[in-house]
Amino acid sequence: MKKNSKRYVFSCMTIFLFVLALSAIHIAFADEEKNAEYFYSQGLIKARAGDLDGAIKDFTKAIQLEPKHVNAYFSRGVTRKMKGDPEGAIEDYDKALMLDPKNAKFICSRANARKATGDLDGAIADYDKSIRLDPKNLSAYLNRGNAKADKGDFRGAILDYTRSIILDPGKEIAYYNRANAWEEIGELDMAIADHDKAIELNPAFVKAHNNRGLAKSKKDDFSGAIADFDKAIELDAKYAPPYSNRGLLRMLSMMFKKAGEDFREVMKLRGSGHSTYPYAALYICTIEARTGNISAAVKEAKDCLAKVESDSWPKPILNFFAGTIKEEELLKAAESKKAPRRCEAYFYAAEARLAKGEKEAAVELFKKCIATGATRQTQHLAAKHEIKLAKSKDIK
Repeated sequence: MKKNSKRYVFSCMTIFLFVLALSAIHIAFADEEKNAEYFYSQGLIKARAGDLDGAIKDFTKAIQLEPKHVNAYFSRGVTRKMKGDPEGAIEDYDKALMLDPKNAKFICSRANARKATGDLDGAIADYDKSIRLDPKNLSAYLNRGNAKADKGDFRGAILDYTRSIILDPGKEIAYYNRANAWEEIGELDMAIADHDKAIELNPAFVKAHNNRGLAKSKKDDFSGAIADFDKAIELDAKYAPPYSNRGLLRMLSMMFKKAGEDFREVMKLRGSGHSTYPYAALYICTIEARTGNISAAVKEAKDCLAKVESDSWPKPILNFFAGTIKEEELLKAAESKKAPRRCEAYFYAAEARLAKGEKEAAVELFKKCIATGATRQTQHLAAKHEIKLAKSKDIK
């Protein structure tokens, strides 16, 4: 009996202490709710969990309780950028930098936000400051390279990517970005070598396989390019660009049926609301016309016109294939456009001429396509190849 009684007393004491502990925890919790650090920590937890609105609210509460909480400003800025509000992010980074003006990480983050708003000069200026404060800031070199590339300063971008590679030779993204910059200045062998390295570091890097294929296609290595596009599709069957790129090379190699299948897949993956949808349809129109199925080309163009809501480019080209406007009207519509649009108009007009067997007229239009200087357009590459085929008398 005595033994059981002691056990009972011990049990009651245990329960009492447990209740006291819970009360203490509750009181501490209540006090903690008034603490800026608590809200800051909760904001970080919510941000990591994807609750961005909740995170912003908690960071704001932390700031209200502690107006000089520099990390709360910074973290709220990061979260706002994640939400697609780079302007709001810049405001928070500005406030964080008022409290800690020599923080290289804060400056680099503001640079990223400025880049997201399209302020490339402001972004580059911030990356410069960040690098001066922290010369080993890998992210600053990489992102400054991206900003320079966006400005068309590809050689400057290459220097920055190279600096980031020196700091960390194991980052495949630096090789990939530098490869794309090499390609932009026509250094195709250098581009392919960097894509090789990116793929060596990450064999599942889909975009590197795709873009290496693009570089190879510019060297007229169609078989090597198609092998890269095949690999990209094998790695990610829902990634549309390699289908489009492979389709173009197949079309230029007069593998019309397989090319059509690739462009159909692009349309399926992208959907009619995507900007590439009408271009895939245009290639199908070209294939149908080139294989003598003019009525099928007209139907394809009309079907696409019915699905594409926008009245903007490339509707005039679709109308051309649909038979509602003539070649002169198409080329006139393109006159006021920038070089890439003029390049497209000349290319598809040339393809229509080829479909009619008018090879000489087609070649002249392909030459005008090339003369636009729109080297980033796939039609520019295609026009060069079509001229070679025409001269070799292999074109149909």
